[in-house]
Amino acid sequence: MLTKNTYYSWLDTLRLISVLFVFVYHLDSNYLENGYLGVDIFFVISGYIITNILIKDLSIKEFFFRRFKRLLPTLFLLSIVILYFTLKLNQNISLEQIYKEALHSIFFISNYLFYSQSTDYFMQNDLNETAYLHTWSLSIEMQFYLIYPFILKKLINKKLILLYTLFFLAGLSLILSVYSNSYSSFYLFHNRAYEFLFGAITFLCMKEFKLKKIQYNTIIIIFIIFIGIFMSNINPLNNEIAKRLSISLAFCLLIYMCSNSKENFLNNKLTSYFGRASYSIYLIHYPMIIFVGNIIERNFTWYFIIIIFTILLSILSYEFVEKPFRKKIKYSVIYKIFYFLICILFFGLIASIDYKKNDKPIEKIHDNFLKNENDQFCFGVYDKEEFCSFGKSEKKIFIVGDSILESFSKVLVQKLNTRNYEAILMNSSYCYFAPFFDLMDGNKIRDIPNEPCDINYQKKRLDILKKNKGVVILGGQLDFYLSDENNIYFKGQNINFEEEYIKNVNNLIVNGYVILQLPPLPRYEGNLIEEYANLQNINDLEFKIKKNEYLKKIEESLKIFNQLTQKSNKYHFINLTDLFCDQNYCYFTNKNQLTYLDNNHLNTLGAELISNAIIQKIKNLM
Repeated sequence: MLTKNTYYSWLDTLRLISVLFVFVYHLDSNYLENGYLGVDIFFVISGYIITNILIKDLSIKEFFFRRFKRLLPTLFLLSIVILYFTLKLNQNISLEQIYKEALHSIFFISNYLFYSQSTDYFMQNDLNETAYLHTWSLSIEMQFYLIYPFILKKLINKKLILLYTLFFLAGLSLILSVYSNSYSSFYLFHNRAYEFLFGAITFLCMKEFKLKKIQYNTIIIIFIIFIGIFMSNINPLNNEIAKRLSISLAFCLLIYMCSNSKENFLNNKLTSYFGRASYSIYLIHYPMIIFVGNIIERNFTWYFIIIIFTILLSILSYEFVEKPFRKKIKYSVIYKIFYFLICILFFGLIASIDYKKNDKPIEKIHDNFLKNENDQFCFGVYDKEEFCSFGKSEKKIFIVGDSILESFSKVLVQKLNTRNYEAILMNSSYCYFAPFFDLMDGNKIRDIPNEPCDINYQKKRLDILKKNKGVVILGGQLDFYLSDENNIYFKGQNINFEEEYIKNVNNLIVNGYVILQLPPLPRYEGNLIEEYANLQNINDLEFKIKKNEYLKKIEESLKIFNQLTQKSNKYHFINLTDLFCDQNYCYFTNKNQLTYLDNNHLNTLGAELISNAIIQKIKNLM
């Protein structure tokens, strides 16, 4: 079995590597695009270590006590700190939601909360999102601790049956993960269990069954292959499961190699120390990124502050929270601390109900996104032959645009379906209807990750439209793409945007479509939600911009619309100033209520206003 020294010499270094992967990814995914898979590495290591610990005749009671001493104190402290800074910085989230996330985190069920809310892990990057998001992995880890020891202890004297059982469970978990939707596959324990079990199987094969040593050059070659799959966006299965599987197997091989080597490159006192502090590093780094990111702009100073303070605070946490609790705390003491902190959070939740008069739950943009029958968002769908459609009818409405259109599509689709229209969604982030441009190149330059808007996606839209007829609703931030500062979208593409856009819209008209064009929405220049949250009296609510400023910003867009209107009576656009503006101002409220959920996306109330106008226009046209 592993000795204590061997464990501290290299396994902690591996844990540090896994945490650093995640840290770098959260700092800037451009530096390590697949760095979030560091969590998968940690799951494998945990399965290996926990099996080693439990095999040593450690009682389940003692095991649970050690795990709680290891995990709870630092997590409690972090939860309180996040609550404080969230309130201090007026985070765009209701207090009820904050306490809900805190309670789910300390009870190790936050993964189910984020799954139920369809929280997109890959789009969380500012204070408007939760600082508890990274606790999803701790919840999965604790769920593994609560189940696995009973299986292991039950079959501890039947090693071969134990091994077969773990292989079966790992295979079942992997199959469930492959056939689950993206949110279930990412957040739920049963779809992640195979990674822990791979680590457990590695330990059993090596230490209990004395697996024959494999030549190190063979291991290195296989390891490099798996790492290549992990680092590349192109893999055999072309999905996240392939990445998780490859990195898990790669580190199983690395663990095998290191455990059979008396001397290896991972034996280092410094990396071993920070590996032991890796739990604190993981807990602290993500809230640090979110909070600092909303105080100063992203530059060298931003990186420096986050890295230095994460390291310093992690050392303090490890030395003065983790180590004392791990070595000195008895059963009764930790239970008292646990219940005391639960009471604090509970009464804080009760008190938050009356904290601010205007503290209402504020919609997130994903609340208004539609899902298909597989519980996947239709927004940005790219890997299917057909786009999401709702309702069956000869009267087809194609909704084509970026996230602006998607923010009100849910309300619009409901209204269309009740009027016997079929609605087909073709929306993706930063993806205006431009089949003549590869917008993905521009998105990469602008650090917009994981959103399909390459030339193939645009052509796919066009191919579907060529096979059908009906009404096409076009819209989004056209002024954004036309502005000089954003001309990087078209870098290296020697095409005149205005001419090509007019030509493609005319082609749709020739093919029998009626075009309904939505101009860019008025955009708020401040922080709409933060200013709303800071209102002392909700009756003071009034957010507006000058109408002439709005018209000036969309001037180039209006020129294109006017040219198209003059050329065809099948091209129409809705004048948004009739909906959102009076003679002098354009408003972001209606009857003292916000109509936006951020600076440029509509909430449900705004979606109602614009959807009613669209329905009326379609009714007049058809």
